[in-house]
Amino acid sequence: MTVVALRALCLGASLLSAVAMADAPSPPSSGVHFDAAQAAAGRTVFEQNCAACHGADLSGGDGPPLAGAAFQRHWANGRHKVDDLHFMVSEMMPLQAPHSLTDEQYTDLVAFILSRNGLAASDKPLDAAGLQAVFTIPGSAAAAGPPLAPVLAPPAHPLKATTDRPTDDDLLAAGD
Repeated sequence: MTVVALRALCLGASLLSAVAMADAPSPPSSGVHFDAAQAAAGRTVFEQNCAACHGADLSGGDGPPLAGAAFQRHWANGRHKVDDLHFMVSEMMPLQAPHSLTDEQYTDLVAFILSRNGLAASDKPLDAAGLQAVFTIPGSAAAAGPPLAPVLAPPAHPLKATTDRPTDDDLLAAGD
């Protein structure tokens, strides 16, 4: 299993799969805030760096969905701060080049994800205080029940990292 596959497995288990939620906004809650300019800039970042794996509508594909009921049950269930999502995205994405975007791009991207999960933009940009807000969406699927179990299970036989290289005999035997 490659490092990329392992990271995808970890992220997939964290983000869960679901059907994309409609774009109908609801009022922000629990101090979660971002402005329209951040969400618009985040859309551009998403289209350039994320849509290929997460789908143009955030409904998922090779990567898990970033909008919809299961995403909200996991992230907007009152047990996560916006910063938890920001940390996951900024430290693990894009999968091929983690932490390769600027801090501003990651913040804009989170604002876009929030907007696509029903939160409305405000006149206050997402900032350090906003990242500390508990991520909830009144009336969302997150309020309807507990988080779903992860869609992807850990591998039954995890591979251990090693610096051992195959011997010539190993390579010859593998070719048979």
